[in-house]
Amino acid sequence: MDSLTQGLLGAVAAQAFCTKSLGKRAGLLGFTAGCLPDADVIIPLLADLDLPFKYHRHFSHALVSIPAVALLAALPFAAFRSFRRQRRALYWAALIGVATHGILDACTSFGTHLLWPFSLRREAWDCLPIVDPVFSLPLIVGWIWSARRKRAKPCLLAFAFVILYGLFGVWQHHRAEETLAELARHRGHTLEHHRLLPVPGSLVLWRGLYHDKGKIYGDNIRVPWIGEAGFQSFGSRPKFDRNRGFAKQPPSPEELDLLTRFETFSDRFLGVAPDHPDRLGDLRLSHHFNWDPYWGLTKPQDEITLPVWEAGYSSPSAEDFSELWERIFSGARYETL
Repeated sequence: MDSLTQGLLGAVAAQAFCTKSLGKRAGLLGFTAGCLPDADVIIPLLADLDLPFKYHRHFSHALVSIPAVALLAALPFAAFRSFRRQRRALYWAALIGVATHGILDACTSFGTHLLWPFSLRREAWDCLPIVDPVFSLPLIVGWIWSARRKRAKPCLLAFAFVILYGLFGVWQHHRAEETLAELARHRGHTLEHHRLLPVPGSLVLWRGLYHDKGKIYGDNIRVPWIGEAGFQSFGSRPKFDRNRGFAKQPPSPEELDLLTRFETFSDRFLGVAPDHPDRLGDLRLSHHFNWDPYWGLTKPQDEITLPVWEAGYSSPSAEDFSELWERIFSGARYETL
C-alpha cells in the first residue's frame, strides 16, 4: 500500500502491543518502522536502472529482512537518553512495525518479494487496493484515540478491523473470480492465466484479466457488498511476443533480457497500448477503466536504442473521482449474465 498507510499500520500494531512498556512513543516508533522498508525507492536515484521497479518491494520487504530493518529503525531512538533503559522494548516495537509492511504489500496487486532470497516470485494476493481510505482512516482514528487515552484498546480495535477488512477483501475477490470464470465460460474461453485486481479505493470494483488463445481479455467487474455482480467488457489485446520484439523481428540479447524481466514483473500481462503503438504497457494497472496502462517501455524510433521506461502518472481530476464514485454506487454501466 501507500507508505502513509504502511506507517499507520505499523504505528497501530506497535501501540497495540507495546503501550505498557513505551506508552504513546510506541506508535511513533512503529510508524517509523512501518515506513522504513519503502526507503528502497531511493535505489533508482543511486543507480542507473533500466527498470526502476527492479528493487522496489524487494529485499527490504522480505520476511528474512525484518530483524535487520527493525534494528535500523530502533537505533536512532536508542540514541536518546530517555530510551536507553528500554532498548529491548524499542526493538520489539520496531519489529512489530516492520513485520506488518511486507504482509500488507503482499495483499495488494503490485506484490512484493516476501520470500526472498528463497523465491524471487512477487507475492500478490489481490485482496486489498493499493490505496483505500476505508482501510486507512480507522488506523488514524485508532492511533490518535489510543495516544490521547494512553490505552492500547483503541489500537487493538483498529488492528482487528483492518484484519477483518482484509478477510472481506478475500471474499470479494472470490466473488469477482467466480464472475470472471462464468464470463469466460459464456464466451467459450478458457482461463489460461487470470488476475482479479481491486481498483484503488474500493473492494467493489475489480479489474479482471485473463489469457485465451494469444489474447488478453479485460472486464470491469462490480461486486457490491450486497447484491448481484455485474461486468463491463473493455475488449481484448494481443499478447506481446517478446521473442519478436517491437519491430516484429528477433530482438537483440539485451532487449530480450529487458523484455523478459518486464514480462515477469507484469505477470505476463504485457500488451501494446491502443493509443501508443510504440509503447509496451503493463496491462494490469490502468489510468481509467480501459487499456491505458500506468507504465511501460517505449521503443525509440531509431530501432537501435533499448526501450526506455516511461511512467504515465497523471493527477486525478474531479471527473475521475466522479466516475469512480458513480461506478462504486451505481450499477447502471454493468451487465449481468
